Amino acid sequence: MATTLNPLVWIAPIVLLVLFWPISQQIKHDRLKPVAAYLLFTSVFALVGGVAFMLALWAGATLLPQGTMAGPLAAGVTVLVAVLPALGAAVWIVRKPQKRRMPR
Repeated sequence: MATTLNPLVWIAPIVLLVLFWPISQQIKHDRLKPVAAYLLFTSVFALVGGVAFMLALWAGATLLPQGTMAGPLAAGVTVLVAVLPALGAAVWIVRKPQKRRMPR
């Protein structure tokens, strides 16, 4: 039996990457260049979101009874638990003034 991926698996990240540009430009610090703000925002969001998603899946599989994580409500809560800290960390890092120091 051949398995195929849902097109949403490919479309959702592309839409997020497109939406991250205006968000990062609106909230960036004045000293931060536009491309740097976008790259910081996307990389921090991906890193924190991935770690939070894996922790949410692990916690749900460990603490909840078997079969509880199979419904759409559990999927929505898991994604929400991953996206909120990722968005908070990305906004925080882009708003923070970046310091450039010469290496010694």
